[in-house]
Amino acid sequence: MFFLSSAFSRRRSNAKPERCSELRRVIPIAGMSPEKLKLHIESLLQDENFEDAVAAIEQLNRLEPLSDAYRITQARCHAKLGRITEAREEFLSLALGRKITATQMLQVAKGLADLGCPDLSMRVCEWVIESDESHSQAYFDMGVYSAKAGEPLYLTEALTHRAIQLDPTNAKYRFGLIALLVQLGRDDEVAKHCPELEISQVDQICCVDCLKRVKAWAAKTGYQELAAACHEQLADLMSTPHTEGVLA
Repeated sequence: MFFLSSAFSRRRSNAKPERCSELRRVIPIAGMSPEKLKLHIESLLQDENFEDAVAAIEQLNRLEPLSDAYRITQARCHAKLGRITEAREEFLSLALGRKITATQMLQVAKGLADLGCPDLSMRVCEWVIESDESHSQAYFDMGVYSAKAGEPLYLTEALTHRAIQLDPTNAKYRFGLIALLVQLGRDDEVAKHCPELEISQVDQICCVDCLKRVKAWAAKTGYQELAAACHEQLADLMSTPHTEGVLA
């Protein structure tokens, strides 16, 4: 199934200015205003300096209550630093409160999955759906996590179909279904769904495994244009650094 490349898993560029990173590590934060601290945190995240980012977020929390976005960011930093317990506790605290937005709930679900807890991610998605039965992304993500949790793939398929039903124009959902059908060896159904996916939409797909799977199937079965589009998107994902700061 799909997946977006994580904000906290960008590939490092060979041209990264290491000297600038070293300078940022010694910038004193004690006297910074909240506004300057937030800019500093963004800079640290761009540099993948997660340890100093956590320290800066803690300092921000001394000056003002942390927003849910910063709490999520802090948990993700803990995860990147291998502080699994701290990350999991913060993610669960946010989810159990059920006061954050649906988008943030799904960010928490993604964080829990990255910690190796897809069963908890499924539960978070269920809570989103309980609040909004029309939330297509929650169904799709739940399908992804159900597969990771070792549930039968027919559950993933059913959830993906539901997501498509709610949002028929979403290319990621359709590509996810195609990749799943390839995995299941149902070539006739793959061929049926391929015309529903515009080749130009392949550049929206960030799941490397899905792209590789569909590329191999398309090359084998004569869908050369689709195979070429998957190959190009894979090359772009491998070569382009991706950064993201505090999640909104």
